[in-house]
Amino acid sequence: MARGDELALSKEKYWREQIAAIVDAERLKALGEPSPADTAFALLVIWVEIAVLLCAANLLPRLPLPWAVVCGVVLVPLIGTPVNALGVMTHEGSHGCLAESRKRNDQVTNWGAAFWTI
Repeated sequence: MARGDELALSKEKYWREQIAAIVDAERLKALGEPSPADTAFALLVIWVEIAVLLCAANLLPRLPLPWAVVCGVVLVPLIGTPVNALGVMTHEGSHGCLAESRKRNDQVTNWGAAFWTI
């Protein structure tokens, strides 16, 4: 085994021990289980954020030009953040982490996030 691999394994072992000292094994396992309620809530929050920010972007033409430019520059990363969150949800869904059954997981992933981010 290469020296870099040994170092990576020792770091992983260290962090696993640190986590185990804080969170017991049962709680850690529960955190890894899919939760439809948490998934639905997360998707709802993301979509509400996107809707509110797009409504704000729609109001930019009503502002004086200097303010519209400043607000537009601020809105771009603010809109990009929840869109990136949809990508993260798509990624997690591809691992089967959003719902208990694979079929339901794929439906939630596709309709909740993936189709809209292309």
